[in-house]
Amino acid sequence: LHRVDRRQRQMCIRDSVSSTLTRAYSVTGMTCEGCTSLLDSFLEDQPEVEHATVTYAEARVRVEFVVGTTVTQADRVMERVSADWEGKYVFSAEGVL
Repeated sequence: LHRVDRRQRQMCIRDSVSSTLTRAYSVTGMTCEGCTSLLDSFLEDQPEVEHATVTYAEARVRVEFVVGTTVTQADRVMERVSADWEGKYVFSAEGVL
């Protein structure tokens, strides 16, 4: 092993840990406030999802994915969620936050 000072070691540790991916999606198919709690719970039950926030008034969902999830994987999760609800909810990516 090579010798490094404390600051360099901290930077190496920081750089080796991936950050979480947060994506925003517009969502169609929500018809009431009850949909937000159902969808929120369903999303948070997905193994790739760390946290989800569904907003009925904005017809939007903000999803924080587990460390290491790529944009492509995140979008596939949302496609799978839509399919699990038989297309009731359709998600359109708005971008990475």
